[in-house]
Amino acid sequence: MRELYIGKNRITKLENLDELSELEILSIQSNRIVKIDGLGSLVNLQQLYISDNGIEVIEGLDKLENLETLDLASNSIKTISNLENNKKVTESWVSTNHTMKNE
Repeated sequence: MRELYIGKNRITKLENLDELSELEILSIQSNRIVKIDGLGSLVNLQQLYISDNGIEVIEGLDKLENLETLDLASNSIKTISNLENNKKVTESWVSTNHTMKNE
C-alpha cells in the first residue's frame, strides 16, 4: 500500500502502522489525535497530512527523512522542534495553531 486516507474517522491514536513501510502518502486529517507517535517505520513517507486534530507536541517525525509535504494546520501545537532531519520538506502548513516558538 502506498497511499492511506483515513480522515474524519474519530481516530484517537496512531497504531499498527509498522507493516506499512512502503507508504508514501498518509492523510489522517480531522480526527482526534493528540500525539504524533508510531510513524518511525514509515521511512518512505513523502506526504503527511495531519491537520484538524488536537496535536500538542510534534514527536517521531525525525526518522521520516523522505518527507516532502507536512500539514500540521489547525492543531494545538505550542512548540515546533525535532524536524532537523526532515531536509526534503518543501511544503508545510502550521497555520491556526497555538504555536509559540520554533526550536
